[in-house]
Amino acid sequence: MDITKLLLDAQHHDYGIRSVAEAELKRLEEHDLPGFLLRLSSELSSDHSPPESRRLAGTILKDSLGSSDGNVHPINDPLVHRWLSLDPSIRSTIKESSLMTALASPVADARRTSSQVITKLEFIGDWPDLLGRLLGNAAQRQGVPPLKQQAALEALEHVFKDRHKYLQPDQVDDVLNFLIVEASRVADDISRDVRLAAIRALRNVLWYEVWRICKDDDEGTRIMAAVLNAAKSEETEFRQATFECLAAIASRDHTKLEPYMETILGLTTQAFKGGVESVALASIEFWSAACEREIRLQYYMRDDDDDNDDDVVALDCGFLGKPLSALAPLLLETLLKQDEDDSLKDLSTCFIYKAGRKPFSVKDLSTSAMECLGLAAKSIGDAIVPPVMRFFGANIIASDWQSRKAATFALGFILEGPSLEKLAPVIDLLLDMMKDPNMQVRETAARKLQRVFELRHSQASSNRIVTNANLPRIMDVLIESTKDVSEVSDKVCGAIYYLALGYDEDAQSKSKSNSSELSPFVEPVIDALLSASEPTPLGLPACASAYEALSEIVRVGSTREFEASLAIRVVMPRILRRLNVVVNHDGVVISSGDSKMNRGLLEFLLCGLVQLIIEKMGSWDIIERSALRDSAQYVLLLLCRVLTSSDCPGARDKAALAIGALAHAIGPDFGEHMPMLLQHFTAKRLSPTYLHVMCDICHVLGDKVAVPWSDQIMDVLYKGMSDDVALIPSIVACFGEIALAIGRNFERYLETVMNMLKEAANNGKYRAHVSEVGKVEYGDPLIEGLFKAYSSILRGIKDPISGFKVIAALMEFSEAVCKEQRRRNTSVVQAGVGALSDLQSIVGSWIEDMIQSQSAAMEVEATN
Repeated sequence: MDITKLLLDAQHHDYGIRSVAEAELKRLEEHDLPGFLLRLSSELSSDHSPPESRRLAGTILKDSLGSSDGNVHPINDPLVHRWLSLDPSIRSTIKESSLMTALASPVADARRTSSQVITKLEFIGDWPDLLGRLLGNAAQRQGVPPLKQQAALEALEHVFKDRHKYLQPDQVDDVLNFLIVEASRVADDISRDVRLAAIRALRNVLWYEVWRICKDDDEGTRIMAAVLNAAKSEETEFRQATFECLAAIASRDHTKLEPYMETILGLTTQAFKGGVESVALASIEFWSAACEREIRLQYYMRDDDDDNDDDVVALDCGFLGKPLSALAPLLLETLLKQDEDDSLKDLSTCFIYKAGRKPFSVKDLSTSAMECLGLAAKSIGDAIVPPVMRFFGANIIASDWQSRKAATFALGFILEGPSLEKLAPVIDLLLDMMKDPNMQVRETAARKLQRVFELRHSQASSNRIVTNANLPRIMDVLIESTKDVSEVSDKVCGAIYYLALGYDEDAQSKSKSNSSELSPFVEPVIDALLSASEPTPLGLPACASAYEALSEIVRVGSTREFEASLAIRVVMPRILRRLNVVVNHDGVVISSGDSKMNRGLLEFLLCGLVQLIIEKMGSWDIIERSALRDSAQYVLLLLCRVLTSSDCPGARDKAALAIGALAHAIGPDFGEHMPMLLQHFTAKRLSPTYLHVMCDICHVLGDKVAVPWSDQIMDVLYKGMSDDVALIPSIVACFGEIALAIGRNFERYLETVMNMLKEAANNGKYRAHVSEVGKVEYGDPLIEGLFKAYSSILRGIKDPISGFKVIAALMEFSEAVCKEQRRRNTSVVQAGVGALSDLQSIVGSWIEDMIQSQSAAMEVEATN
């Protein structure tokens, strides 16, 4: 069959045609690999074939040479071994054909694809002299078309694109020296395209091994002279490539660029004023790379004592301080160039440190500029604050809301790096902006307040940004702003959440009888959050953030008497009423096509809050817990309704956890509510969380678990073993926990349970219902669950005769696991070792009981 048609059909939009062609290509590869690769090579080199078929031919050829997985070394790659086993003449034909296409084809796409093929051949070790061949072609000037020189340089660019390969240092040096010369040549002495290709190849060589190259000061000087010479060009592509070369150097050793900072800053200013976004982006990438390198250097230089200080102050900003302070206004100006309908993105949460930045992907100018501003703040600390404050002051008084929003937005990017002393005014500035007449400005201010509290607020800090002096104003503004439109109140609730979170350590370090700084504001803020969290036709976003903030306020609160009365009098009844409305689907109006998902989210939030309140109330005195005991029946009914009717697994798990908290709070008296709970305990709604909670309840009740209750629980677990194989690891562990909780009463279930454990261990139904992937995924959790089950059963039952049967089963199972000789997770090993280690103490206690029993019997007999 015509290979060209096959390759085109393999890219056809019609699935039937495409699948037939793919199958035929696969058949050709398996039937005659050498012939197949030769045909692909011929197709790639044919200038008469369509670009689409040539591109796919090159891609298939490249992929057939070795794995695309960078973690697979060529020496361990079966595809590499397959290629090297081919006849040398065939390999040579394909290599020479690919090289000629890379160097001589007039089609740029074919040259690029062929360069990828020869690069792969060099990478797998089958073309050690490729660099020399390419360098020889690139160096030919007399009587050689510029296109051939350009193609050789483009091929060199591809060879150095992979920074993880190993190339001989002397070969790299030869290429580098040649590229420096080519990039330094005057425009009249070299083709424009050849010179550009040389600069781009130089960029990749610098990315590849700049750390070694820049050790030589003379070499570094020659490189910088070549790069800055290229920067004199008025052409966009040359200026962009210049900054990419500088970014490569900065990413490894930015200190080498100190003598050139003034020049580079001038080039950056030209890039911003030139109006070409790609050049401005490349210039920002350089400064970001330099900042990231400085941040990493400071991290390694910081003393151990500073690591434990929450107020991290950047070290001496050194030579970067002055240029970055001058760069800041350029970066900030990009915020003012946003279109009116192009809302500023919340980039302040996007700073994820990555070592070794790569050239830019698609980013807009303001996004990149703000990322760079954030990195500058981390690298030069306090020095970044003055230019940002000047920008804020100049634009916050503007009549147009876009400028005021940009001014407010900028503050969010300097929160990491500068000292708290320098950042102290930021909170008051943002609080002022919460009164702005424009909603978008207020929303931005609330978002930045949230970011301030998240990053820099901690009650445990000796130097704090939230103090007794400014906390009253903060709370007044936040409480009032919860009444704002939903877009603003959503962010305000987020700010309250992080503000409360900052008092977490304080709450845990103080006695519950002591007061927290937050205590005077707890009642009004809870009332405000309850009002903000009322379901409305506008949807759930503000509602969700309000519940999260409310949960955090409840969690970190530390004034026992006040919170007890507040929780009983205000919070719990209102939350329960809302939960009742939601589970009964009465009057809940949510404007969304995903109403079930939104209702599930609301159930999740409400049940989580109920759990927190119950845990709080359960820790109080018996008098205060009596109110919870009185309402337990109603609370349990609502939570059981969520368990059985909710379509949200997360909500069902939260309801189960709340039930567990209720059982712990009430204690053994929870037994009177077991009949209601067991009415809703079915195999259909089991989950690992629900099983864990049921085990906890059994531990709370202990031997007060009546036989009818335990029978029903065990019947549900038996059914779960056959209904849902994914739950088997959790269920077998649950068997052990129940045995531990109810003790000798478990012996009535022992025979059935032991049979089920053996069946699971022998991979019966369990293995029959899962895929190969499932076996790997659930194998270790199942083995861990079995070890825990055997161990807990042995510690729970009291009859030595039954116990020795369990020991025999455990030893048989342990021996089978060891025979598999497969590496296990640490938790599996720990569970196995723990189960076997317990045997000595368990058997010893049995023997001791037996001796005591026999001795007592003999004494009675002797007396008689």
